[in-house]
Amino acid sequence: MPLKWLLAIAYRVKQHQISGPGWLETERYDIVATIPGGTSKAQFPMMLQTLLTARFGIELHHETRELPLYELSVAKNGPKLKPPAADPNARGASRMSLTPGGFHLEGHTEPASHLAVILEDQLASPVMDKTGGTFDFTLDFSRESVQNSALARLPPPPPANPLGPVAAPAGDPAEAPSLFTAVQEQLGLKLDKKRGPLDVIVLDRAEKVPKED
Repeated sequence: MPLKWLLAIAYRVKQHQISGPGWLETERYDIVATIPGGTSKAQFPMMLQTLLTARFGIELHHETRELPLYELSVAKNGPKLKPPAADPNARGASRMSLTPGGFHLEGHTEPASHLAVILEDQLASPVMDKTGGTFDFTLDFSRESVQNSALARLPPPPPANPLGPVAAPAGDPAEAPSLFTAVQEQLGLKLDKKRGPLDVIVLDRAEKVPKED
């Protein structure tokens, strides 16, 4: 994994909230570690921080910076979101899958704030939710519109029939729209580019070659 990914896990931030040299994204590292029995989920990030600091000599600080972000709000003609089919107080679930035309996203009993987090991962940029509510939704969008996301770098799925073209299933167009168009046309929402304050982790020092144990 790139060090930037590991830092994001350790400090519970998104990758776009980490500022440092370019090699944080290009160099890859393997970690083999044993976690003591009884370790909680809350303790794991702190343990990873300690490991990364010891091996890479990391020194960092936090800053608040004015950065580009997106604002998710209701479009002019109103939302096209479905009320939850299940109990609105039930735990939500979402699933992303590859399609011949791009990506297919399904959400069930999901708050708008979680949709913003999903969009944030695709855009590699902060997304602030200005809608609210809980709903069911489906969203189909192209790979080309999210080239900065990790999912966009996955290979496309192979055709079901290698001897000839196969028609895309219903709701899974072979030529999906961009993420911005899909959000507006399929959900009745919009993504507007803005600027706002964001907490950023700034690396003051990090060694490219980690120390041995």
